[in-house]
Amino acid sequence: MLRPLSKLCMSLLWSVAFLVACKSMPPTLLSSPTPADRVERPIVVSEEHLQVLAEGPRYIGLIRNVSGETQGSITLHVETVDSNGGVVATEAIHPLLPILAPNLVSPFVLDLKDTNTFGEVTYRIGKVESESVNTSTSIGLEIIGLKVFQVGSDTAEVVGELKNTGSVPIQVEELAGVAFGGKGELLDSTLANVGRQVILPGGRGPFRMSFNTLQESLTVQIYPLARPSQLTTSPAAEIYVVGSPVGFVDPSGRYHLVGEIVNRGDQSALVWLTGALLSSTGEILDAANTTVPLFVLAPREHMPFDFDDFPIASGIPAAGSKVAKYSIQVNLLNSQEANLTPIFLSVSQSQLRGTAGSLYATVKVTNSSLSETRGAVLVATAKNRAGQVVGAGNSVFFQALKIGGTVELAVPLSVDPDEMLEDLTLEVVVQALP
Repeated sequence: MLRPLSKLCMSLLWSVAFLVACKSMPPTLLSSPTPADRVERPIVVSEEHLQVLAEGPRYIGLIRNVSGETQGSITLHVETVDSNGGVVATEAIHPLLPILAPNLVSPFVLDLKDTNTFGEVTYRIGKVESESVNTSTSIGLEIIGLKVFQVGSDTAEVVGELKNTGSVPIQVEELAGVAFGGKGELLDSTLANVGRQVILPGGRGPFRMSFNTLQESLTVQIYPLARPSQLTTSPAAEIYVVGSPVGFVDPSGRYHLVGEIVNRGDQSALVWLTGALLSSTGEILDAANTTVPLFVLAPREHMPFDFDDFPIASGIPAAGSKVAKYSIQVNLLNSQEANLTPIFLSVSQSQLRGTAGSLYATVKVTNSSLSETRGAVLVATAKNRAGQVVGAGNSVFFQALKIGGTVELAVPLSVDPDEMLEDLTLEVVVQALP
């Protein structure tokens, strides 16, 4: 799916690639027209074609920076061409990587709609716009431990780690990935969110990305979207994981990793969490990101987490059975967001209800502040008799709550099915929306 990226105000981007082979099956491909003669320019199209998937056709390809300078603010104008060679429509898109160092490539994707509007048509890249970007500092990222898993009938999941081989902290925003078939044909491209990870020199960060393709021989290239970070110390210095996280498979077959973090610092924080499932030898089996939307973690406050997006561990029981330990990485958001001051509402009563496969907390919330709020964020934690977090959930309530007003809300929870419901205690924290 196309994800347009706005013009980036970063001062630097450096991309790296890594190759890996696996087994899969190709989708149906249709040829696109041979590109017309184009004026010489910094960015050129190195490959383009139509791809037909179950959800519809897409126009995908690769561009390459053939200049000696880093290029940014890249816009591609995709032309729809009728059977007479006339251009009947034009759409501006951005490549998955908004900045390209010399001789590096980026994929582009356009999901096609209303393909029958103009009859028989083809597609091509017409005008390409870009600007030179001044880069004075290089960063080093290495992709290690890359593995590919086949999940379901049409998906390849890729996991690995990003290693900072440079001398400055690096913030990794997203990863652009490209999958090629055994004959070098472009099969799919994707953009994966890696949870705004900040990786210190010598440090590592896990990732996972999905490709909608299977093939006998699959080659994957990965390009991180990264920039130097202003942080000089660990971004997780004041945020800690409490105890040991708990991993379990819910009644629907989905793998969960639940636990709790605490803010031991003196400033409030908004956080992203990156979690990885590891084998006994430390091999990454799956990875995911999670956050509690709009929730501000105040000093000395606890927050539960629930990773529930582990398609490899959920879809391949053999992989899930190998999970022996976990890795949790805390990533603070930017300083302006992290310094938000939370406004708390009060919880007068809460109760855990439902069955093992469908648990939820009912909560009565009262606005005891001096102003009307526009909604609330609710975070619920289920603990066993040993005080260990074995379930978590959150919900965002978008509705104005007047001064002194009360509302009853429900928060769904994911809880370890091996736990007895009568042994669980419920804790709920509520905050007004910032």
